[in-house]
Amino acid sequence: MKSLRCLAIIIAGLLVAGLIGKVTEEGRPNAGGVARLGAAPNGDENPLQGVIVRQQAVEALPEVAAVELARAYEENPSAADSKYKGKRYRVTGMVAGVNTDFFGDQYLTLRGGQNEFGEPQFQFHEESLAALALLAEGDEVMLVCVGAGDIVRTPLSKECLLL
Repeated sequence: MKSLRCLAIIIAGLLVAGLIGKVTEEGRPNAGGVARLGAAPNGDENPLQGVIVRQQAVEALPEVAAVELARAYEENPSAADSKYKGKRYRVTGMVAGVNTDFFGDQYLTLRGGQNEFGEPQFQFHEESLAALALLAEGDEVMLVCVGAGDIVRTPLSKECLLL
């Protein structure tokens, strides 16, 4: 089971690295004389260097515990929206459950709400859904997500990747 979890973490890390690299390569044209992320000095691709740079980019994101996220939306949804909504961040917490919404899409809940209906909810990229099957209630996880506001003071996050 531990080897499956390690494999899932490695796969998720590579997905994060790939997505960040895709944005970098597609979103910003390479100016003359400026080395691309992951490029070795001789112009050849150096995948390890690219992964390290992308990992540093993920580590630079603000981090919040799921409990803190839930508390922020419980206390003042407007203030929480200004801090989290539309912004990318890392979130850590303990898995409360892997669920399915009305449309059949899977989402993850992390412990932190005042009751089971107020647990923060996290929607994932299609590529990350397979990793959700490896999670169990009580597992500690770290995600990279974009804040999506709240519904009745339940924090929502989208575009999540499991690290």
